[in-house]
Amino acid sequence: QLAAIGMVLIWAGGFSATPERYLGVVWVAIVTEIVDGIWDIYSVAGGLEEPVIGYATVVIHLIWIFTALWALGRARKELEGEAATGTVAA
Repeated sequence: QLAAIGMVLIWAGGFSATPERYLGVVWVAIVTEIVDGIWDIYSVAGGLEEPVIGYATVVIHLIWIFTALWALGRARKELEGEAATGTVAA
């Protein structure tokens, strides 16, 4: 799950010519990573998960959240550029 979400976010933010097409997926990824991060912290606090593993995955969740915010920023710039020029990406 972590790898799949990360690949989608990297694609949306870095490789896609039209990052605005992925806005819905990016928001779902953000919510998913927040919930999973909270679960990992809860699991460590409750003794259900080894601290090293739990905190390592929390760091990965944070990386994906920041990647998602980067993708959103790129999409916003694309949308602002379209609004300024009056063009729409195909």
